[in-house]
Amino acid sequence: MKKFIIAALLALTTPALAQPAAAPAAPAAPPAAAVPSTPKNWATIVMTANVSRNADEAWKRMGGNDYCAFIKSLGMNSCVLTVGSGNVGTNRRLNDRIDELMVSKTSRSYVYAQPTSAIFYHGTMAVEPVSATTSRIVYTLVYDNANIAPAGRAAEMDRRRVRFQEAIDKMAAAANAP
Repeated sequence: MKKFIIAALLALTTPALAQPAAAPAAPAAPPAAAVPSTPKNWATIVMTANVSRNADEAWKRMGGNDYCAFIKSLGMNSCVLTVGSGNVGTNRRLNDRIDELMVSKTSRSYVYAQPTSAIFYHGTMAVEPVSATTSRIVYTLVYDNANIAPAGRAAEMDRRRVRFQEAIDKMAAAANAP
């Protein structure tokens, strides 16, 4: 009986032992060469306007929950929500050609990006409390101006600053109105 059990075990295990070991896996391919990125020159512009109301009231009066309110203050012809309803992930289309995706939102702020823009433009609209009865509108732009000749960058930044400050001032006037 012992000989039978030993023979059976050998019969069962011998083919497995006789098989060659699996070849080791080929080493992973090296990562593809990174695509060289174009040089960036990030420009930042911060603009503010004071409001004689608490931050929550200022946000409400300036239309902060309306993702198109700031665009209306800029005097653009159209602002249409093409995706979403004003929360993160909402896309607004400006003048039938510019898309801006909301990427973040709080009770008194939102952040958007123009991801298909050559300058990869980002904007943050916020109202910050200064005291219990006053606040400040803060609008921050960040964009890549590497494609603008260095000699023209300051003038281009000034143009943006003037245009957007006018809109912020209109929103502050709405928030300060009786």
